[in-house]
Order: sequence, then structure tokens, then C-alpha cells
Amino acid sequence: MKNLLYILLFLTSGAIVSQTKGKVTYLATMNKDSIKKPTEDIKDQAKYDALQLIHGSHPVEAYLVFNDSIALYSVEPKIEIPGWNTTDGQITISKANLNLTWIFAGGESLYYTDWSRDWNISQKDVYFERKRIKYEEKPWELTKETKEILGYVCYKAVSEDSKLEAWYAPELNVKHGPQGINGLPGLVLEAKRNRFLIKATNIDLENNEYEIIEEPVEGELMQEAEYRKLGKAIFSKE
Repeated sequence: MKNLLYILLFLTSGAIVSQTKGKVTYLATMNKDSIKKPTEDIKDQAKYDALQLIHGSHPVEAYLVFNDSIALYSVEPKIEIPGWNTTDGQITISKANLNLTWIFAGGESLYYTDWSRDWNISQKDVYFERKRIKYEEKPWELTKETKEILGYVCYKAVSEDSKLEAWYAPELNVKHGPQGINGLPGLVLEAKRNRFLIKATNIDLENNEYEIIEEPVEGELMQEAEYRKLGKAIFSKE
């Protein structure tokens, strides 16, 4: 009987300390099917350039490393491509062309969450200055609509204004998600806003990269409302 009690205690303790952790790889894409392609009959140069940017965009990968409490989201770095320097005939390395999908996925920004202290921030360059933005928890409307993603039953949730749609897996019992899309009762495996889609392509629950996550601390801290107000003020001047 005593041995049985020890076994039960051991199993119970193991359940208490067990955690959901790992790394999710996402693929970010833009739906360009219904957007007119840049053709010679478009006389407006600005419109032509915009269409070229849209149709020249291509998918990128993004990554979420997490445990029960903390998570860090980042996008694959810009790819540097070899270029030919016609001045001295040397091979040079230059930045890849602008990719809108990379920008919409988060670009060089980092998204960090620590639910143990309700800390949800991003670190990004805001008008040429490094800032940290603190976000409030998003209001969600949960639905009963389901679909399967990578073998997990996921439920659909929509944001308050219905512009953002997210699919979360309750079986993966953490509140994390890509690009600060979080706060749901399960890991977010897919999110869609307008033509932009980010969807999990791989989940590695044996990954321990969360052990080396460092919180972004560089940059002045701004509240989300302040950040959005600044953005509106800048665009209203243009």
C-alpha cells in the first residue's frame, strides 16, 4: 500500500510540473489571386508600383518558441542575395528586394509574452527609433466552428471588430500565438487578417529553445493606445 501511495504521488507530481512547450513554424502568405497584375496599360505609376510590390511578395517563415508562461515570436531574417558590382567587377552582397509578406508578418520586430506577469510587448523600429509597445489583452468572440490543423482540433475565434480571425488548439493549453495574436484558451495555429494569412506548418514539442529566450529590453516603453495615436497623427500629416 505504501509503495502504491509513492507511485501515485510521483505520477501526480509529474503531472503538476509537466508543461506545454516547444517551437511552432508558421508560413506567412498573401492572397493575390483577385488583385490586378501590373500591366503596361496602367498609366498611374504609383498604382503600377504598388501592384508590382504586391505581386512580387512571396511567402516567409516565422517562428514561435514557448513554454507555459513565456513566448517569443520572430520572422526569418531578410535574405541577402549576391549582386554584381559593375563599377569594379566584384561580387557584392545586397539586401533582397522589398517583400510585403515579410513586413506584414512582423519584419524585424520581436513579439514577447510573459503571462505570469501579464506582460505582452513587441520591440520594433517606430519612425527610425527603437520602441517597445505594451499591448492590452485582446477581446475575442469564441465560436463553435472547428477544423483540423496538423492533427489538432482547432476552434475559430474572431476579434471584436471581426477583422481578425484566429484558430486555436485547446489541446495545446497555452495562451500564445504568432505576432502577438494570443490570449485564447489554446495555442493559435492559424490567423487571418484581410489578405494576410499565417498558418502553422510544424510543431516541435521537444524543442527547448525557450530556455534561452531573452526578453527584449531595448527601447522606450509605449502603451498600445499611445502607439496607435502616434501612427494616426503621422499619417494624418501626409
